[in-house]
Amino acid sequence: MNEIDVRTFISWQREGRDFILLDVREKQEYVISNIGGRLVPLSVISSHIDNLPRDKTLVFHCRSGKRSAVAIRFLLDRGFEKRFLYNLKGGIEAYVRETQDTEGNLD
Repeated sequence: MNEIDVRTFISWQREGRDFILLDVREKQEYVISNIGGRLVPLSVISSHIDNLPRDKTLVFHCRSGKRSAVAIRFLLDRGFEKRFLYNLKGGIEAYVRETQDTEGNLD
């Protein structure tokens, strides 16, 4: 499975790299905190499969990276190409920790 660490993820954002960020947590988690991803909870991802592009980079995240890994495996089993699917390593917890530790300076 392709993983992307927080520093790389942020550099992709800064570079304007073309990707879609998908948050597979539940709505109540998303409302508390989010990093701007499109909410597609793991519990209903099967009903959204036809709305996900198969030819564009998709970066998935959850709280720790476990549910997003399950989402990616689900999509791989349904014919999505591995080269387009990335898991944000450590999830939103790693993102918050990394950005707080460096006070937003990831250069």
